[in-house]
Amino acid sequence: LNETAVLKENPTKIIIGIDGTNSMQKTFDELIKQLKLIMTRIKDLQKNNMNGSFMVQIVVYRNYNSGEKAFLASEFQKDL
Repeated sequence: LNETAVLKENPTKIIIGIDGTNSMQKTFDELIKQLKLIMTRIKDLQKNNMNGSFMVQIVVYRNYNSGEKAFLASEFQKDL
């Protein structure tokens, strides 16, 4: 198998961790800008170098007293 085929079969998994506690509320607008930039860069890598080689998951930490919902996670996404 060539390198591209191996990457398609075994994609790099990227997990983006976000502090979703109330104290971070005032930085949320900047977070959205940065997430858009990250996703754009990943898409560029997929198009230009390694098509289909990345999967992204977003994980948010809420408050310690949120019980089972203290951590919220998306599924890994390949098509950004």
